[in-house]
Amino acid sequence: MALIDPSRTTPRDWLIVGIVVVVAMWLWHEFVLTPSRLIGQLCERADALEIDKTSEEARNTLDEMIQICRERQPIVEGP
Repeated sequence: MALIDPSRTTPRDWLIVGIVVVVAMWLWHEFVLTPSRLIGQLCERADALEIDKTSEEARNTLDEMIQICRERQPIVEGP
């Protein structure tokens, strides 16, 4: 017994499925892909900043950012 009987699907059903897929892709892009890219760009720029020439508060923030970036680095296996 099949869960969905293809002979009983209507164009309205396909429209609903299409809308759900589009919304799911948009949500994935907004909440998964975009933050990952932003964090990657932030990590690239955090290494270039000079920590010695900043204030104490900025230094603490930069240390935290660099720590987060170090944890995100991919693990390279093998020689």
